[in-house]
Amino acid sequence: MIDNFLNYIEAESLIKKNDKVLLAVSGGIDSVVLSHFFHQTSFNFGIAHCNFQLRGKESDDDETFVKLLAKKLNKPFFCKHFNTNKYANERGISTQMAARDLRYSWFSDLLKSEGYSKIATAHHLNDSIETTLFNFSKGTGISGVRGIMPISNVLIRPLLSISRLQIEQFAKEQNIEWREDSSNKKDKYARNHIRLTVIPELKKINESLESTSISTFERLRDVENIFKNEVEKFRNEFVKKENNLTTITIGRASNIIGFRTILHEILKDFGFNFNQTKEIIKRKNESGKFFLSPIYQLNIDRDKFIISENKEIDPNIEFEINRGDKSITFPYGHLDFDWDKLRPASFSRDNNIAYLDVDKLKFPLKLRKWKTGDFFQPLGMKHKKKLSDFMIDRKIPLNLKEQVMVIESADKIVWVVGHQPDDRFKLTDHTSEICCLEFTS
Repeated sequence: MIDNFLNYIEAESLIKKNDKVLLAVSGGIDSVVLSHFFHQTSFNFGIAHCNFQLRGKESDDDETFVKLLAKKLNKPFFCKHFNTNKYANERGISTQMAARDLRYSWFSDLLKSEGYSKIATAHHLNDSIETTLFNFSKGTGISGVRGIMPISNVLIRPLLSISRLQIEQFAKEQNIEWREDSSNKKDKYARNHIRLTVIPELKKINESLESTSISTFERLRDVENIFKNEVEKFRNEFVKKENNLTTITIGRASNIIGFRTILHEILKDFGFNFNQTKEIIKRKNESGKFFLSPIYQLNIDRDKFIISENKEIDPNIEFEINRGDKSITFPYGHLDFDWDKLRPASFSRDNNIAYLDVDKLKFPLKLRKWKTGDFFQPLGMKHKKKLSDFMIDRKIPLNLKEQVMVIESADKIVWVVGHQPDDRFKLTDHTSEICCLEFTS
């Protein structure tokens, strides 16, 4: 058994020669056996125990047991008490999620304060199988069915090649004592139901469920790596990030094998689920259609998906600009004003910079969102133009159209911010005072 344990650590490169490993020990059979495995090797380790104060005296007895175990093994012992229920209620999360957050936050602190480099948990092969079945029953992608990963940053799981039955056999052979968590036998928890009911039924079909699962997980991890490589190639070729926008060019990309799943892998980072991804693809030729996630908005614009933050801004929002103001910040960006600007030798081609003749302005100016029916006279033109037509000509994406702001002077548009100033307010040979405006998004 120890050889299996050490071979897995070596195969997965879980522990290096100089690593100090902090074992998460609850007092249950899995973590206690993990402690004995480490004790029978040359690894440098300590023991950490969380008292979540969820089972009264039972929780306190667990703490005492683990403390005595650490003393018996002559290893450093760390323990912390948590008001888990209070933490969960304050954040509106489940008790299990609260315990997880508290546990790993404390472990992270211990690593820094005590000089440990790795955290080892006692997740074993059956835990990995249960996780796969649980995720599969809820709906998942490749990462949900490839089992628990042996390493994730500083977190390692050295028992993933060992089954629960093997752990029980080792404990019996070595006369190892442990604490039994009464909640593990309650069928009301989904994972317990899988452990106590589902897996025994599956083993009627395949008695070697655990051993065959090992090779299945290995192959699925390889498949996941191949998939991630394809996603990265797709990202590099078809996804572009600029300022606060992410643009996905879909023309040629939509012919790629596995486009739907690859696209979802990109979109899930923005909060879109798989069903939304399928609907987005279905409507990919409907320019103007948009979809919302809790945080982002995706607009279909010709042959592109354009993703921006979903900022629900009052369409009637307005800001006042007075002479001498230095700057103003608004939901879509920031404006700086330079009222003592000298006439430049040459004018910038940057659309985020505008030069205005101050004598032609009537204060206060007004910064507002553009609206249907707006007209202005684009710089260099002799006649007015509908702002909506101007944006169509400029091929401004729908996402950005919703964020276009204008500066007004006495009901006349002075500048379409970040795009074009109005010709009526340009500098002339008679200009005596200049204001330079600079927009940053």
